[in-house]
Parts: sequence; C-alpha cells; structure tokens
Amino acid sequence: MNIRESLKVDISEFLGNPENTFETAEKNKSVIHVVDEDGVAGVLMSKEQYEFARDEIESLYEVIEELTL
Repeated sequence: MNIRESLKVDISEFLGNPENTFETAEKNKSVIHVVDEDGVAGVLMSKEQYEFARDEIESLYEVIEELTL
C-alpha cells in the first residue's frame, strides 16, 4: 500500500483524540499513517490487520528456519 493511498491523520489530531483514530482504523479495516512535519511518525492498523501481519511474520520465520537447517 502506498502512503498516498492510505488514510492519514495529523499527530496533533491523533494526540487530541486517539480513540477516534483507533475507531477509524477498526471501522475501515485500514492502515492509518500518523504524520507530523517530518513525515510519518507512526502507523496504526486494525486488530484484525495486526493479527494477520503477526501470523504472516511467524510463518515466514518458520520457512526461514526450515530453509536454513
């Protein structure tokens, strides 16, 4: 996903109302980039997306382990 295609929220808006940003990520099942004047300060994602990413990373570590034995 290109950052231009993702949802963005300014860091001051996030700090002022973080619950709203988390709700938006969950509702849209979308990654949200928290941006400041220097660029991306952080990335939020829905719980479902986080769990999927975590499972994919674990699977990749298993494949790497099998390939290096």
